[in-house]
Amino acid sequence: MRALKLAALATAFSAVALAAQDHDRDVAVEGGGVIVDGWQARTDRGTLENLKFERMGSGYHVNVGPAVVLYREGDRAAGQYEVSGSFTQTSSLGHSHSYGLILGGSDLQEDGQAYTYFVVRGDGVYLVKKRDGTELVVLTEGGNQAGYVQHDAINAANDDGRATNELTVRVRTDDVQFLVNGTVVMTAPKSDIHTDGIAGMRINHNLDIHIGSFNLSSGSGT
Repeated sequence: MRALKLAALATAFSAVALAAQDHDRDVAVEGGGVIVDGWQARTDRGTLENLKFERMGSGYHVNVGPAVVLYREGDRAAGQYEVSGSFTQTSSLGHSHSYGLILGGSDLQEDGQAYTYFVVRGDGVYLVKKRDGTELVVLTEGGNQAGYVQHDAINAANDDGRATNELTVRVRTDDVQFLVNGTVVMTAPKSDIHTDGIAGMRINHNLDIHIGSFNLSSGSGT
């Protein structure tokens, strides 16, 4: 009898796990495989067939299944600089995923890819994380288990899954400031951050995002 109960519990847990995976699988993107001229992309998994990145008005629009990093080789900075972007999440699949900026990127198409990313999520939280190949290090403190930190400066998604947030990273002489909608939400020692290299954007999976602007300006840190 005990063995039957254990088997039933194992089956139930497996069913829950499979349901969760199915709920959070990468969605198919109709008309995918599109990337704006001059830009490059790297997905966390899968191919670029489930990415649609195109110009829209004065900005860009992204529909994505797998999480992706978007960048241009010429968007490189070192020393003191500022990178910013305005992002509008235009829909939600019922649960939150994050979007935002990368900086200090190198070897972005290789196994040794490295960068820092600063993202926000529709439920009003932010995350700063550093990648070195397959190793990921959370740099935010006092957050939830995944490292996300709640902050009032972040515009949370409304009932339609829509929200607009402007993210900025200021790389200064000795530290790096992370801002959301003009408010500094975190400051970290520059030595802890990948800063010199390519700046770009990171859009996590299953998102529909309009990018109103993306700007990189050198020498703006103080």
